Amino acid sequence: MILHKWNYKTRTYDKYEVPNEWDVTLFTNDMKKIVSCVQCGIKLEYGVCFTSKEVHTECTGFGYPVCSKCYEAEMDRNIKNNG
Repeated sequence: MILHKWNYKTRTYDKYEVPNEWDVTLFTNDMKKIVSCVQCGIKLEYGVCFTSKEVHTECTGFGYPVCSKCYEAEMDRNIKNNG
């Protein structure tokens, strides 16, 4: 599956490929649904996920679900690159 990941240097989106077996559900009403973190692929309940600051939908810019570890790494990169 091809998604879009924010590139801090170019300030544009790059194509970002995730394995087809990952369930990178953008949205669900089922907070207990098991999904994959869009950054590392770990399986976890949708309701405990964070919204990615880097991997987004192409047309709307909505973030995909990420685990807490990947979210912290994204936050660190965001702060480093945006002051």
